[in-house]
Amino acid sequence: MSSSHIQLFCPKEREPNSQSEQQENEIVVGTSHSPCSNSTILQTCAVLASSENKTLNIRILLDSGSERTFILREVAEALNLKPIRKERLLLYSFGEKNPEPSDFDLVQLQLKNPHNPNHRIPIEALITQHISGASLDSRFLVNKIKMLAEVSGLEPADSGKGKIQLLLGMDFFCEVIRGAPVRITKGLFAQKSLFGNIICGALPNMTSKKSSACFGVSVEDDLNQHLRTLWEIESIGCDTAQETKHDSEFIKEFENNLTFADDWRHCDGKLNPADLITRGCDAEELLYSTHWFCGPPFLSLPEEKWPISKLPPSKTIE
Repeated sequence: MSSSHIQLFCPKEREPNSQSEQQENEIVVGTSHSPCSNSTILQTCAVLASSENKTLNIRILLDSGSERTFILREVAEALNLKPIRKERLLLYSFGEKNPEPSDFDLVQLQLKNPHNPNHRIPIEALITQHISGASLDSRFLVNKIKMLAEVSGLEPADSGKGKIQLLLGMDFFCEVIRGAPVRITKGLFAQKSLFGNIICGALPNMTSKKSSACFGVSVEDDLNQHLRTLWEIESIGCDTAQETKHDSEFIKEFENNLTFADDWRHCDGKLNPADLITRGCDAEELLYSTHWFCGPPFLSLPEEKWPISKLPPSKTIE
């Protein structure tokens, strides 16, 4: 067999290319990567709003920083609420020194607990066209809150869906609140109220990240290294790769992490989020799935409270 061969396929015989083998350096300008701050959970809940002959399911925001209660005009019209008088208020916007005078129609209605309509409160509210332009609809966040609350044996009073249709101000705030808040996590609390457990506080944001743009990134070094490795694989037949220090360290790490099946904990397929993919879940379902992002509810508990179940016996098919 002739020992001559194409130099292109032999890294030992190839002449080094000064351009491809040369180390590339490039400055990366103005990059940053940091976790988002905590998500703040406002005091929201779902209630029944009732007039003399109509009832609607609405979502309300409890705001102890507001002196008065406001209701959206569309809700007032749907309930056929008739104004009993007009009031002129001086509205102070955040950051503004001078107030803006505005006239409002005042209506009367009742707010009820959806699960126990006997728990009710009559209120007066001022009709407004808008309450908040901000969206407080976050299904993933609400699912996460619901999971934490259920682990603590609490049922949240808010579904987390829909816009805010009534702002309950300090004029009725104290009549709705019942007792002291219950701590769920370090920053998250459940406030007992006439309408149920109102979840509020701060929650760490585990998924979102803040990243600035990169003005320059160099990838030439990694690319050249991969190209060099490509010519060193055994399939070419020109160079036999020797065992490296990295290989021996990898094998040692693998052996150190071997465990016996008797020490394993079996996770049933219904609780295993990895099985969601094999059950035909689409991307939208996964996007809003607390089970997918956070795992089964018992993971929120201390490890000593995790369920212990052995592997099911294997079946032998003859």
